[in-house]
Amino acid sequence: AQQVRSTIENSLPQLPSGGSVRGILLSGGGANLPGIRDIFGEVFSGIPVQIGNPLTNLTVESSAHVPSISPQDASHFVTALGLALRPSDAY
Repeated sequence: AQQVRSTIENSLPQLPSGGSVRGILLSGGGANLPGIRDIFGEVFSGIPVQIGNPLTNLTVESSAHVPSISPQDASHFVTALGLALRPSDAY
């Protein structure tokens, strides 16, 4: 969390005037670590912290072939889901 804080502080001067961090979205398997959301909430007081659900904006034509998976389990597949959503001609 301290490394993220340092990165944000170094990046803020590059944002347009008045730019700020409006929220923090934790993703990946590490987002499931017990207490991680509370730790980020303490380090970034006043900034909403959420655990991301990589399945939120996915739609499928038929749910018959989609296995049921919890958001906690889905978080382990964030990279694979992102790669699957890329256009087929993007390498």
